[in-house]
Amino acid sequence: ISVMISLSLSLLALSACKPEAPATETPAATAAAPATPAESAAEPAYPTRAYFGDTHVHSGWSGDAGLDGAILSPEDAFRFARGEEVKSNTGQMAKLKRPLDWIVITDHSDGMGTINEIRAGNPEMISDPFLKRMFEAMNGTDQEEAAAATMELIARQSTGKLPKQLMDPRWMVSAWEKTTQIADKYNEPGKFSALIGFEFTPNPGGGNNLHRNVIYRDGADLAVQELPLTSFQTMDPEKLWEWMEKYEAKTGGKLLAIPHNGNLSNGRMFEETTFTGGPMTRAYAEARAKWEPLFEVSQIKGQSESHPSLSPNDEFSSWDLWDRGNLNGEPKKPGMYRTEYWREALKSGLRLDAALGANPFKYGANAATDTHTGLPTADEDNFWGKFKGLEPSPTR
Repeated sequence: ISVMISLSLSLLALSACKPEAPATETPAATAAAPATPAESAAEPAYPTRAYFGDTHVHSGWSGDAGLDGAILSPEDAFRFARGEEVKSNTGQMAKLKRPLDWIVITDHSDGMGTINEIRAGNPEMISDPFLKRMFEAMNGTDQEEAAAATMELIARQSTGKLPKQLMDPRWMVSAWEKTTQIADKYNEPGKFSALIGFEFTPNPGGGNNLHRNVIYRDGADLAVQELPLTSFQTMDPEKLWEWMEKYEAKTGGKLLAIPHNGNLSNGRMFEETTFTGGPMTRAYAEARAKWEPLFEVSQIKGQSESHPSLSPNDEFSSWDLWDRGNLNGEPKKPGMYRTEYWREALKSGLRLDAALGANPFKYGANAATDTHTGLPTADEDNFWGKFKGLEPSPTR
């Protein structure tokens, strides 16, 4: 995939595009001249221009990215996306061949604002043994040690064993203000759209991926009125939709959410029950369809479009599989694939629509990078990896 596209987000991303001029009425008493072929062609009722961007970009302000050694900020990521040359996390100069039209910075809401405090050696942070190891890994030169600490961080987050310092929301306040202000700084209506966003990162059951990227159509003036939801508060996607509804009611703003990596959910992404195991209802189906119009079918951690066991006659369904377990490597059990992949969910949605009167899986498709380097590119000849340790090098 050379550049990630989300055509369904065109209107959202470039909301400053001018509306079509209203048609001029011809007086009834005046005979109209014969229409030329160009004039008689109906204007399409859908977007006809493709805008290139990325809906899933992490900077060094995300905990796992920063711990692995990423130091690029959201500002660096926007500059890179606009076509500027920036210095990568390993000190190499990086530049896109073609600037993007828009991107969304989706740093994790969990632990937002803490990673820079740990890197700086804040005494409150490094009083915890694990956070002290994080500090040493981030300020050291051993990439393997940093990678191991990153995996431990993910495991602790998914099992509810993070230090209390990382879960304290007071660190988020200033970080969220800075994040939204940076987006506003680089947003140029009609030229480049710098969208505000965050990743809601629940990993219930010890690593079952139910992640969602939340994207704003709003500027900082609205976005700062509510702090992003974290998995420390809830892992239930329905609670996220309630939070989104509350935000819109309070601010008059507009949000959408994009789930990703069903392939790492161990059967939970498209399960046909509520998060708590209750029966799916029409209200649930309508809420999910309202808040989640898109599903991220492909990214660096594999594709979640289909699987050879579900699409045996599709020779391409075996492409880019990451299908052995969840985020923590918990092996899959028989039957899990059916409720992990997008194509199967589309079929299930039609069946559920007939039973419930609403389709919970009425998803469009998009793709993104999920880069954790702050460098949104998936070009094969300009690929900077998912983490700092995978940036270009003689041994990669």
